[in-house]
Amino acid sequence: MISFHVHESATKAPRLPNRIISEGTVDGFYCKFLEEGWLTKAAQEKKEIELRLVCNESDLYYNVNDPDTGSEVSNVSFKLPISQVPSLIRSSKRKLSNASAAVTSGRESVSGGRIVRRSAWPAALKPKATFTWDIEMVQCKFRRTTAAIDTNKPVVSFTPSTETEVIEIAKTWHDGWIKSEVRQDFDGTGYIGSGSAKRVIYARFDGREYALGQGKEGFDNSANKSMLQAEFENLVQGEALRNDFEELALEMEVVIPKFSFNLEQAILGTFVLGNEGDLMPGTASLPYLDFIATPLLPCGTIDAPIKKFTGNDNTGPAPIAGDRMTMALHAFTHFTILCSRSNFVLCDLQGMCNKNGVMTLIDPQSHS
Repeated sequence: MISFHVHESATKAPRLPNRIISEGTVDGFYCKFLEEGWLTKAAQEKKEIELRLVCNESDLYYNVNDPDTGSEVSNVSFKLPISQVPSLIRSSKRKLSNASAAVTSGRESVSGGRIVRRSAWPAALKPKATFTWDIEMVQCKFRRTTAAIDTNKPVVSFTPSTETEVIEIAKTWHDGWIKSEVRQDFDGTGYIGSGSAKRVIYARFDGREYALGQGKEGFDNSANKSMLQAEFENLVQGEALRNDFEELALEMEVVIPKFSFNLEQAILGTFVLGNEGDLMPGTASLPYLDFIATPLLPCGTIDAPIKKFTGNDNTGPAPIAGDRMTMALHAFTHFTILCSRSNFVLCDLQGMCNKNGVMTLIDPQSHS
């Protein structure tokens, strides 16, 4: 297996998490490097990042039936671990250390043969993608509400659908919530956590993982619906303003780090009760009919926590030197004021990088 490391120096190379490199982009790498302070001033000026790719010698295989080896073996097709290749054949290869060897691609052609790492074999031999939590799920019917924005005003309009769809919700979320209330470990229960006004639960829809949110205790159905609709409206307006901000930066030839609001494939929905008036038969039902579900962001114990850029009633901490993301989001907040002619401002900007390394903002607030 190949591991990816930050090349800070010849002796210092922190390992990059798999979620950063699985479907990463150059912008995502650069964003991560800035956040962690891995870029020197010279590297920032040159806009360069350095990665080190490492694999164990035991993970390298020698293709015995390679036409470049000069071997007279015919009608044979098998691979040998590099440690079992005869020394006469190996002598023409570059020297490999006992612990690791640097590689530059899935297949590396060298004089006298070819070294192939295991992860370069056909995709059928690779492990299938798995969900974050392997837990029992319960199917619940719902109808979604779609949102559209009139950018000339801007006003967000909502349209309820009559089509019934199905979302899966963690069956044991309520057990996790009870554990969280008494400060016990609730990892793997399907309960993700809660904020000042909202509770978040693990869900799946159409093969994707979601964070499903509803109000905490003390709301009625009407108040819960209003709160969630306001959150969805902020996401819609935020993403529209982000597009305008990005276009303005492009026109002015200003390079800004990539960010987005967690709106793509998000769901604003209303549950449809079963025949017995129960939402989740055989388990503790969710307290309200309306919900918001946004694509699940990395939230494991080893993942970086949510990063806060601005407060609800303050500008947040001043960006440190080289923190381009915080500077960009402070500028974006100012842009929302100018763009709305001082009638609207998006605030409480916070988020985390998604699996592609793009800063993804969640649950923004607004003042008008």
